[in-house]
Amino acid sequence: MRQKVWYGILMLCFFSYSWSLVIHKIKVSGNTFTSRDLILGVASELYEGLEIAEKDLERVASRIEERLKNTGWFYSVNVYVVPTSAGDGYRNVIIEVVEGFLWRFGGGNAYAMFGKENIGGKGRKLLVYLGYNRQGVKWGWEEILPRFSVGGRLGNFDDAYYTEDGSRYSLQKIGGDVQFSYLFSWDSRLGVHAGYEAVFEENYHFLFPEAGIGAFYLFDSRDDIFSARKGLYGKIGIEWLYLTNSIWQYDGRVFLPLFGGMRLTFRGLVEIGENLPIQKACHLFGINGVRSFGRDHRMGEIKVLGSGELRNTFLRTVVFGFLNVVFEGVVFCDVGRCEMMDKMNQIFSLEEIPFGWGGGIRFYFMEPVYVPLRFEVGFNEKFQPQFFFAVEEPF
Repeated sequence: MRQKVWYGILMLCFFSYSWSLVIHKIKVSGNTFTSRDLILGVASELYEGLEIAEKDLERVASRIEERLKNTGWFYSVNVYVVPTSAGDGYRNVIIEVVEGFLWRFGGGNAYAMFGKENIGGKGRKLLVYLGYNRQGVKWGWEEILPRFSVGGRLGNFDDAYYTEDGSRYSLQKIGGDVQFSYLFSWDSRLGVHAGYEAVFEENYHFLFPEAGIGAFYLFDSRDDIFSARKGLYGKIGIEWLYLTNSIWQYDGRVFLPLFGGMRLTFRGLVEIGENLPIQKACHLFGINGVRSFGRDHRMGEIKVLGSGELRNTFLRTVVFGFLNVVFEGVVFCDVGRCEMMDKMNQIFSLEEIPFGWGGGIRFYFMEPVYVPLRFEVGFNEKFQPQFFFAVEEPF
């Protein structure tokens, strides 16, 4: 008798998990400008005739809705699953969009940006940068072919590097790069890139040429680009400079929702690069390193960095009748270490390990003006403060 009961339970579980539905039709509405093929490219996991478990179908539909919202191409997106007259085992997927404002405006320290996305409704973009330290364009084309994307930049763009004492020096790089990607889905892609730039000091005194090629794999299931509440992000890549020196990097992030506007975020970053020029050396300085006062063990050929943040979105408002602004508070903790390759065995040593904790406030200017502002202050173990400001999104 007991065996029959267990057998019945196992059969019930088997049939409940193996029960699948068939997608009868995928209907797209509201796309008066964006091509239907591009929208279906974002929803590439679903196609007519697909057999899929009901729970998986709901999960994928919800993720496709998040992706379409993250493009910034639409004012609103709704993706839902409905029964169909084809039978109990069939479902229709409805994708409803409201076309959005596609012009983009932004900027940073001493430059402004303007441009347009989803040009011609085909997923193309062109952004123009003008100012004291940037004069150039960034371009891209999603789904240039099914499951393929391409992008790059051309012009003069600012950069910076740090020395061992923590001093920051500005650079100008004139040239360009191009990137090709194969999309397993819009959450997962494999890509290659190549570029050549002439590197100058801030006063445009020529220093050296810089050429490189590389490859990467990227997975990104975040529900929001600027400040995610949930999801995962992972990128692993390698770059070869002058076809000789190599840089390996792994960047992993986890986003966990709590309640209200609060969430926990974690990041782990590893970089390895041997015999690199100083402008490419691994370091822990700046707002994306260990946010605290200090300089010991913050520069080398191998880097390990861990960061955790408690973020709280406490206000969303509209300014001047059209500007969407998000206000976010943050409390953080960073720990990391840099060493030379011949001291690699000390990378996880706790002696004099760089450590920082603190807090800050962030302002995200959303569509149509995309500008993230960060004001943060970090302390070391001696409670010495270090202030940080940046016009860039956090991890």
